[in-house]
Amino acid sequence: MKNKFMLSLVLVATLFILPVSIALAQGQAYAFGYKNLNLLKGVRVYLWTGTPPNGQAWTAAPVGMCKYVSCSGAEIETGWIKGTEYGLGDQLHQYMSRTLDTGGYEFVSLGTLSENTWYQVKTMWSDSAHRWEVWLFNNVPWYGWDSWQRGEVAAVGSENRDSGGWMGVWGWHPEYALTGVGWTLYNYDYLATLGGGHIIHAYDFGYGAWGP
Repeated sequence: MKNKFMLSLVLVATLFILPVSIALAQGQAYAFGYKNLNLLKGVRVYLWTGTPPNGQAWTAAPVGMCKYVSCSGAEIETGWIKGTEYGLGDQLHQYMSRTLDTGGYEFVSLGTLSENTWYQVKTMWSDSAHRWEVWLFNNVPWYGWDSWQRGEVAAVGSENRDSGGWMGVWGWHPEYALTGVGWTLYNYDYLATLGGGHIIHAYDFGYGAWGP
C-alpha cells in the first residue's frame, strides 16, 4: 500500500483520493476494489489460486485493510503470491505484508500453496489476544503487534510488480468484521486500476481481477 496517490474515479458524484498501489510496495500493475468502513477490524475472502505463470518477479492476490481511507499509513494484508523475488522460488505462497504505524515495512512468506485450489485467508485484529493475526482457514500462521487496532478501508484485488504483468484472481464471499459486528458479506464500492489491470463484481458476492 504505497504512499502515493492519484485523483480518479467519480462514484455517486464524489471524488475519491485513491492509493496508486495497495500491496508489496512496488506494484506497477494492479486492480483493486475498496470499501470504506468505520472501526474495521478484519477482512476475509476465499481465493482461487489458479495457475499463475512462471518467471515473473511477482504477482499477488492481496486481501487487506488500511488504517486510513487514503492507505497512506499503516496497513496489513495477506493472500497468495508467486514469483522469483522475496525468496519465493517461483512457487505459490501465502504471505503477510504490512506497513507499520511507525513507517517500517515487513514481508513474510507463510508457506507454499497448491494451484487450482480455493483457500480462505483472513487478516484481523484480535481483541482477546491483543494482536494482529493472519489466518489460513482455521490456522494462524502469523501474528504480531502494532499500535493501531482499527481501519477505515477494506481492499481486495490483484497486483503485479511490472506494468502490463500477468494478473488473475477470483475472490468469493469477501467479508468484513467491525467493532461489535460479526462477519458480514460485502461487495466493493469503488475501484482503481493501473498498468492493464481490470476488476469486476462476480457471483452474488465476489470479484474477478485480471490483466493485462
